[in-house]
Amino acid sequence: MENRAIAGEYPPGSVFKIVTGTAALELGKVTIQEKILDTGRHWLIPKGNAGGEALGWIGFKEALAKSDNVYFYEMGNRVGIDKLEKYARMYGLGAVTGIELPGEAEGLVANRQYKEEVYGEEWYLSETFDAAIGQGFN
Repeated sequence: MENRAIAGEYPPGSVFKIVTGTAALELGKVTIQEKILDTGRHWLIPKGNAGGEALGWIGFKEALAKSDNVYFYEMGNRVGIDKLEKYARMYGLGAVTGIELPGEAEGLVANRQYKEEVYGEEWYLSETFDAAIGQGFN
């Protein structure tokens, strides 16, 4: 039997938006006051909110509170996959906890090298969007 709590590897989902938000704020890619227009879909790649919900002009705090995908797709776009990976690792993702837990999996942080080595393919912006909201290779 597998202990899924420590060995199961699943996409973290929207909780990862904390990582994306931290990176965007610390790197100066956005300010708390800046608002972006959420029309329900991102303007570069047709990815959007669940059900196409449009939240209009939205800032960081509201986007985090409402878990707005379009906002965090844009933050991922501004930050880039390399910095997203760096910040995820700063949070301790992609590594075992250091607690003696036999069978603990380290997980996977989305990154270019992994995709190149496993799939032999280049990284695409749509994959950065997925990573920014805790999906895709995460």
